[in-house]
Amino acid sequence: FLLTSACYILNDLKDRNIDKLNKLKKKKIFFDKNNNYLILFVYFTILLLFIILNSQIEYKFLFLYFINFLIYNYFGKNIKFLDIFLLTNFYNIRIFFGADLFNIDPTNGFILLNFTLFFLLSVSKRIIQINVNKLKINNSIISYSNLDIKTLMLFLKFSFFALNFILIFYYLKYFNILDFFSTLDFIFLGTDLELYKILVSHMIFLIYFYYL
Repeated sequence: FLLTSACYILNDLKDRNIDKLNKLKKKKIFFDKNNNYLILFVYFTILLLFIILNSQIEYKFLFLYFINFLIYNYFGKNIKFLDIFLLTNFYNIRIFFGADLFNIDPTNGFILLNFTLFFLLSVSKRIIQINVNKLKINNSIISYSNLDIKTLMLFLKFSFFALNFILIFYYLKYFNILDFFSTLDFIFLGTDLELYKILVSHMIFLIYFYYL
């Protein structure tokens, strides 16, 4: 919470003028820069104290998250398509940090599922920004324009079908239909997950994609 909040403040400070042009952020409240710097200092101070007082916890994923943010905020967000992978990293690193704290080893299928889902959400974010702001070439908001919609939609459809493919394999594995495909075990999520939770999440995802 402390780290992501600090990153959001740094992002707001850098994109202050750009955000004022973004129709998606027309209701956003822009605080005084001095107040932002003060809050930023408080967040980083508390975070540093937590790290010092909890030396038994490994914070490698927090550092990785912050490095990913610095690359994205001051360099990567202006490079088309690279920014999407950096956005996807933000979500995945959070999961890896949580798994590391509780000594959980995510399966390959779970990692792949999350990557495709978060990649889809990151692409969706760019498509929405383009459509709402009616962005043309050389706009001041992002490096994309309406000319990139077709390419982004291809990415979106690919990740959509990849995610559904993984979930279908999980359902088949859950009901022991694919036991003879032992070589494909690397893609499964693991049968310790309750099927109804996966189904509900899947339905919500399909509804979201349908109305996108």
